[in-house]
Amino acid sequence: MNTPPARVQPVSSIAGPWLLFVVFFAGAALMAYEIVGSRLLAPTFGSSTFVWGSLIAVFLGALAIGYTIGGRIADRRPTAGMLGMLLATAALLVCVSVLLADPLQEWIVDVGFGVRLNPLIASVLLFGPASILMGMVSPYAVRLRAGDIERVGATAGALYGLSTAGSIVGTLAASFWLVQDFGSDATVVAVGLTLAACALVAGWAGRASPLVLGYAVMAAVLVGVLAGSGVTGDQEGDTFRSSGSGFSPVFHAGGYEPQFEPNEGGKLRASADSSYHRIRVVDYAAGQIGDAPARVLHFDNSLQAAAPLVGGKPQVTGAPLFGYLRAVDLAPAIRPDAERALLIGLGSGAAAMRLHELRPELDIDVVELDPKVVEFAREWFGYEDSENGNPRITTHVGDGRTWLSAQDEDVQFDIVAVDAYFADSIPFHLTTREFLELVRDHLVSDGIVSANLIGAVEGDRSELLRAMHRTWSDVFPDLVMYPVPSPGEPAALDRFINVEFFAADQSGVLPPRGGERTLVEQADMAVDADEILDDRFTELLAARYIDEVSHRGVDVLTDDLAPVDSLLDVEGI
Repeated sequence: MNTPPARVQPVSSIAGPWLLFVVFFAGAALMAYEIVGSRLLAPTFGSSTFVWGSLIAVFLGALAIGYTIGGRIADRRPTAGMLGMLLATAALLVCVSVLLADPLQEWIVDVGFGVRLNPLIASVLLFGPASILMGMVSPYAVRLRAGDIERVGATAGALYGLSTAGSIVGTLAASFWLVQDFGSDATVVAVGLTLAACALVAGWAGRASPLVLGYAVMAAVLVGVLAGSGVTGDQEGDTFRSSGSGFSPVFHAGGYEPQFEPNEGGKLRASADSSYHRIRVVDYAAGQIGDAPARVLHFDNSLQAAAPLVGGKPQVTGAPLFGYLRAVDLAPAIRPDAERALLIGLGSGAAAMRLHELRPELDIDVVELDPKVVEFAREWFGYEDSENGNPRITTHVGDGRTWLSAQDEDVQFDIVAVDAYFADSIPFHLTTREFLELVRDHLVSDGIVSANLIGAVEGDRSELLRAMHRTWSDVFPDLVMYPVPSPGEPAALDRFINVEFFAADQSGVLPPRGGERTLVEQADMAVDADEILDDRFTELLAARYIDEVSHRGVDVLTDDLAPVDSLLDVEGI
């Protein structure tokens, strides 16, 4: 005897095209929320693998919980009104997350759960509740849409496919457009508005009760008020304080002590969310960043660059404020006949401008990944290149390795400097043997290459630096290191500090220890040698590391295996 297919509990026949709209845009909102979530965490926790791992895990966990709970509730209350309530509540929770982001993260930093747990706890508390509710939409839609068991599979497949298509659109919209053009906070509010709109559609088209419609309207109004209130996003003239203690928590855990760590707020002059960073330009009063007023370029949770302010304008000549940048003064002394230099990483443009000041006739190519950084360097830090009056400096927007790979073999440089190892998010492809071989291939025979690294030279925290030293030694036969000391103090070799590498493909190009001063005096640069050889620079030269660097337990970094995040081996993570 044939048994007819079992019927699913009937639902309203009005679960029609409006439901497809809700499924698509709820999926878009979910992924846009995940993308922008990384920007809410970056000013405090950076953008390391720990941050992205926390985000991905929380959103996947939220979806798993949402799918499970949503399916059960849908079986019990398969109504459009209930779906509208879920969406409206999700809209409110999304907007609460943007209001709580800064104070919650400040509290987490103060308590200090560890570098791995800090972003994970922040992700759970900020993004978990709303994401669970968004995860409930798809199973709920399946229950509303399916008419009988024979069509449940096809209905579920179609709706989950539609939700995924929406997620693709949300990912592209947030990463390619919303974050960059409107900022992180505004993007979060846009996610809330999208969910509120979905709630209104579900309530109205699904013929929900007046109570549900009223709740959806209230949620939409509250989100709209938040969007128009001006409380989201940085405002020019605001007092800016970095809740991440001014630099990467990973490096703090490794004992890193930034040269400058302002404990008072500064005046926010400009801000932007680019494809890579939350960027802020902040003016600090005297005593915060050196003895004079200073302008600072913030990337996410770090102080990326600084310039003294003279009459309210950035000073573009003279020794850079950050001590590690004094290594720039050594390069043209080693190669006084250099004709062309390449800098990978721009920052505020301080290194390029200093190199130009020392050797005005030198042709300098600068490759910077982030076009917004180039824009800010020109507008706020006095950076001058071929686009605004200095034909000796040419700025290229792109990845440093990709740009160099695209150059003909006859494009050769006398000096190459790499300053692109940003905080705790180190671009591994700029650390590998293959990258260094590419650099070597574009060096003249007696050319030099330098890099600014952060790591411990000795002790249990030294794995990253020792791995990079081994990799550089594998490519360049001559390599020296200058651990950067704090003013008036010896370099703390067992803690994370700035370390300058200088390498050459020929022995005898780099000076012997103690010979740097003579090179500076004989180089005949545009800046007087006595001015270059100030206390800060001579302290750097005196800190040159003369002991053998142990390569025991570390491998050469390659494109196939360069675990730079794992090599940030510090206590408490």
